[in-house]
Amino acid sequence: MKQVSFLFLGIILSSQSARKRSKWRVKILKIDVDGLEVYFPYDYIYPEQILYMSELKKTLDAKGHCLLEMPSGTGKTVSLLSLVIAYMLRFPDHLDKLVYCSRTIPEIEKCVEELRNLFKYYEQCDGKPPSLFAVALSARKNLCINESVSSLRQGSLVDGACQK
Repeated sequence: MKQVSFLFLGIILSSQSARKRSKWRVKILKIDVDGLEVYFPYDYIYPEQILYMSELKKTLDAKGHCLLEMPSGTGKTVSLLSLVIAYMLRFPDHLDKLVYCSRTIPEIEKCVEELRNLFKYYEQCDGKPPSLFAVALSARKNLCINESVSSLRQGSLVDGACQK
C-alpha cells in the first residue's frame, strides 16, 4: 500500500460520512505534499487530488515522465497547476517551464482561468502573485479579428489570408 505524506494547514470545518465520497470542507491556506508547500485556491479538496499531486511531485523529483488519469470534474487542472507552480517556485533550477497542451479552446480557457485564480490566491496569501510568466497560444484562425479572414473555415486559408 502506498504511503502518502500530506498535512493540512487550515481548519477542518466539516466532513461527510465514510459511506459517501470522501470530501473535506477545509479553509486551506497551504497543503504540505511530501515536503512541498502547495497553495490550493479552493475550500474543498478531495483525497484523489492530494494523491494526484503526490504522484506528480514524485515524478518531478525523479525528473521522469508520468501518465495520470482522473475522471472528468475531479480537479485535475487545479491540482496540476497548484503543484507545478509550487514546485517551480521552490526549485526554479529543476523546473523552469510548463507546457500545457489541450485539444480545445474551452479547455485552454479553463486552464488560464484556473491559473488566474491560483495567482490571485497567492497574492491574497503572500501579498504578491508568483513571479512567473504565462502565455496562452492558439491558431490564427481562433485569434484573427478580421471578419473576412476569420470567416474562412480552413486553417490553411486563414493562415494564407492573414499573411497578406
